[in-house]
Amino acid sequence: MKTFTALARAVNLRSGRNNLRKILRQSMRQEWYPALSCIRDREELGILTNPEKHASVIAEWKWFGESIGMDEEEAKRDHERRLKRDAQLCSWHDCQYHSTRAPISLMTCKGCGEVRYCSRHCQRSDWYEGKHKLRCRRLKDA
Repeated sequence: MKTFTALARAVNLRSGRNNLRKILRQSMRQEWYPALSCIRDREELGILTNPEKHASVIAEWKWFGESIGMDEEEAKRDHERRLKRDAQLCSWHDCQYHSTRAPISLMTCKGCGEVRYCSRHCQRSDWYEGKHKLRCRRLKDA
């Protein structure tokens, strides 16, 4: 983590047009806060084996985010806005309702509660072809 933070700080030192900094921020914008939230969730779930190391990981991750110009409150608002928007779209990328709002209420994955589908077909397609099977918390926790 310290290596990534040092890299981020070095990228920020470059003056002028800095495409590398721009790309780094854009790519981390969608991942930084969800990762921070997930790290914090481990504490709330009571599954920590080393609380001191956990606190250190949180501090390092926050420091990395700050190094690339992330603001936690702004990132949290963006994340919550994205979750609200995504809750209205089918998670299967080949579905017509992946980019436009579905006319029906969506079903939520019972394993992770993070993805939604307009039909059983979309759920099965995402499970096998879209690799949701690899990301679903239900299988990770088993």
